[in-house]
Amino acid sequence: MSGAGRETQHVDVWVHHIRVGILMSLLGAAAVLGYAAAPPSRPGDAGLAALAVAVALYSALLLRLPLHRLAAHRLRPRMLVVWTAVTSGVVVVAVLLDGGAGSPLVWLNCLTLVHATGTYAPQGTAVIGGAAVVSYAAIAVVGSPVSVGRVVMTLTTLVLLTLLCALTSESYWAQRRRQAELAERLAALADEDGLTGCLNHRAFHERLREEVGRATRYGQPLSLLLADLDHFKAVNDAFGHPVGDAVLATVAGLLRDLARDVDVVARLGGEEFALLLPATGIDDAVSVATRLRSSVAALRDPVGVTVCVGISAIPAPARGALDLLEQADIALYEGKRSGRDHVTTFRPGLLEVTRAEPAQAPGPSSGSSGSSSAGSRSSATEFRQ
Repeated sequence: MSGAGRETQHVDVWVHHIRVGILMSLLGAAAVLGYAAAPPSRPGDAGLAALAVAVALYSALLLRLPLHRLAAHRLRPRMLVVWTAVTSGVVVVAVLLDGGAGSPLVWLNCLTLVHATGTYAPQGTAVIGGAAVVSYAAIAVVGSPVSVGRVVMTLTTLVLLTLLCALTSESYWAQRRRQAELAERLAALADEDGLTGCLNHRAFHERLREEVGRATRYGQPLSLLLADLDHFKAVNDAFGHPVGDAVLATVAGLLRDLARDVDVVARLGGEEFALLLPATGIDDAVSVATRLRSSVAALRDPVGVTVCVGISAIPAPARGALDLLEQADIALYEGKRSGRDHVTTFRPGLLEVTRAEPAQAPGPSSGSSGSSSAGSRSSATEFRQ
């Protein structure tokens, strides 16, 4: 799953928590309204009914809000704390309207505690439960007289309930953390190439679409380097696949050394790599590609190899992800056809080839047009080995 997908899933979980909290508020309001309407009549029934209607309207209003935006907001934790504090305050008011510590409405605190168990960390759940215990004790002191036994039993039950909810919350969030860690490991295995640790083909194309969309949206440059090792089949044939694998891992390390934190390094398959450079113009991309070519050419351990690099860029000439990839591929093929160990840049109507010194083989003029290079792509297939 991509980063965006994981964030969407995280927001969906919080939207669920918010909806459950609103539903519990509605059910609590309905219970209070039914209690106020039930005989016998009590002095505070009118106030309780008004309070229940106000809570119901408030909860219905919350359901009309854009919950996904609220769940994704950076102030979400503070908003949830305020919401819980208001709910606890409403319970206190309801208990006082019903005569004080002897009111059965004190058990509405259970709804708040149960919701907090799955919404807050254990410390938050303990604070909410502690607030319920303290508020009930204060009501027992200042409210209508109630038997000491009832107060002690109610306080004891609230304390034990708080402890149970805090322990349950700890278990729940520990499980959530384990699931998140497992999901991260699985995502890494799904996104990474097992040999080199670079992004794999699928993950690269996801990032390519994201970065092209970002570059287009904000009018920023974006460059793509496609690098393909020269005569790599001969390396495998002469030295064996373990040595070939070591070469691939070494080249991947060189790419990561050149990359910034925002850059994307990927192995597209076989001996072909990609380096995506956000906020980087084509001239800077050529500099990076030249350093890569020189670093690879200097390798002697485990064996010496060379590389061809094709470069394309947004906003010109490429206009999208497909153009960016195809033009870099065309430039790479042209470098192969021109004798290998080259950095080749795709520009409008022109392929600019930077040859190694000394050149390994004569090639066509660097002034070949982009359209003619596209036509020569199939004939160049034999060079990409």
